[in-house]
Amino acid sequence: MDDTFDLIAQLHAALNKHAPGIADATAWFDLYRLIESDVDIDPRTTKHERELLDQLNRGLSAGIVKVRRGHEPILNSAKVALSALQSSIERRTTGPDGRPLRK
Repeated sequence: MDDTFDLIAQLHAALNKHAPGIADATAWFDLYRLIESDVDIDPRTTKHERELLDQLNRGLSAGIVKVRRGHEPILNSAKVALSALQSSIERRTTGPDGRPLRK
């Protein structure tokens, strides 16, 4: 799961970049696919987390369309979904003492 948290942090940093271009938008989607595959592999993934992935996908797709048209993307829904996904995974994989749970 540490890899997933690293990927989420990378995507969050990429989404906060000002004046993104086509290469940035492609990197967003590549990071999304890596996060999606990590979450899909985990058998403990909840329905809520899958819904958050769908919301993240829709937000990123809308942002990519804006970038391709030469406009500044509005990525608020993607950022909210990404933060909620991170929180959900943290709650599911971290014990009350702050240490990772066993698989």
